[in-house]
Amino acid sequence: MTKSSKRQFFSSLVGETFKSWENTKIVFDGGTGSGKTYFVINILGGYAKMRKKKMLYLCNRAELKKQVISDAKKANVNDAIFVTTYQSLQKHLCNGETLQHYDYVIADECHYFTNDALFNEYTDKSYQYVMTQRQSVVIYISATAKIFFNWMKKRGIVSEEHYFLIPKTYDYVDKVYFYDKKLLVPKMDQILQTEDASKIIVFCNSTTRMLELYKIYGESANYVASKSAERVRDICDEACIYEHEDGTVTFDKRILVTTKVIDNGVNIKDENVKHIFSEILDVDSAIQALGRKRKISEKDTCTFYLK
Repeated sequence: MTKSSKRQFFSSLVGETFKSWENTKIVFDGGTGSGKTYFVINILGGYAKMRKKKMLYLCNRAELKKQVISDAKKANVNDAIFVTTYQSLQKHLCNGETLQHYDYVIADECHYFTNDALFNEYTDKSYQYVMTQRQSVVIYISATAKIFFNWMKKRGIVSEEHYFLIPKTYDYVDKVYFYDKKLLVPKMDQILQTEDASKIIVFCNSTTRMLELYKIYGESANYVASKSAERVRDICDEACIYEHEDGTVTFDKRILVTTKVIDNGVNIKDENVKHIFSEILDVDSAIQALGRKRKISEKDTCTFYLK
């Protein structure tokens, strides 16, 4: 399925029903690349701008925030959409600030409420804010929040007619393997030696692991981590992933070593990315990692490895 057909599929799924949404909760349950964000920004965002309504768009990562801002500008709806992170929202709430009213509240990657609660003690602040916006249309978006979405349906928080399911497709995954940690480097070396152009992405579960791989591959690899990750700041360069003249969005070296920092908001569009290794422990984040590669042709496939 092409990118444009995915957009058309989701638009036809929702149809014109969004024009009747008022003070309700909506669920977009679908895989990465299925057109959820496109619909919200281009279709709903355009409608909100025309009706002079305001939208708050919440992101779980800074990279996703940058991508949404860019998409909103391209769609010429940036004056109707205020984009921020859950973390920034939480700071305002903790400071007791009164926030303005928004007609639409978009909780993108809403699995943030539970997944990030493992290391962020304030996710309940943004969760409570979103759940209590009763004078707004609140849209929950995720590819990996099935349990949360089912709970919302059982509790009657979201009605069946407002639950939009977009089938998840990972048809670009050719094979899936499970591997032992000590076999990562030998397998990567084998790929580098036997495949001339193939690129590799490794998702690490810690900066310690990233430093281990840096000692082995050094300047022959690109490295990306959170700006707050001081231990690896000197070796990382978030600008290493960029759009090239041929339309691909990729990194120049054959290896990209990264963390969950690009688990969403960064879309890799490169047929040469043939191998993705995930050492991330939780399944939801591993699925998000897999979704960073976007299929651009029928021959665009990859192999996925889980530790």
